[in-house]
Amino acid sequence: MYIIKKQKNIHKNMLNRKKNLMPSILRLEPLDLKEDMKITDEKKTFFHLLNAGYTEDEIKYIKKKCYKEGITYTPSSFPMEDLLESKKDLREHLNKKRINKLKKLVYNTFDSHSKNKFMY
Repeated sequence: MYIIKKQKNIHKNMLNRKKNLMPSILRLEPLDLKEDMKITDEKKTFFHLLNAGYTEDEIKYIKKKCYKEGITYTPSSFPMEDLLESKKDLREHLNKKRINKLKKLVYNTFDSHSKNKFMY
C-alpha cells in the first residue's frame, strides 16, 4: 500500500513538473531590437553589393576602403554595371593579397628556423 502511494506521488510530481515547463517553453516574448530593424544606407548598400554577387568578406573590404578613401558608402556610389566589371578584378586583388600574406608567413617561419640550424 505504501509503495502504491509513493508511485502515485511520484507520478503527480512528474505531471506538475511537465505542466510548469510547458508554459515557459511556449511563451512568446517581444524583441526590443528597434535599432536592428531600421533600414539604413549601410544595410541597403550591403544588400545591393550582395545582390551583385559579392561575398561578405569582399563587402567588408569595400566598406573599409570607402571609409579610408572618403567615398560615401551608399548604393548610388556603386552602379550595377561597374560592379559586375570590377568583381573579377577585386577577387584577383584579394587572392594576390592573401597569397602574399601566406608567403610572408612561410618565409618568416623558414627564416627563423633556418638561422639556428644552417650556415649560409
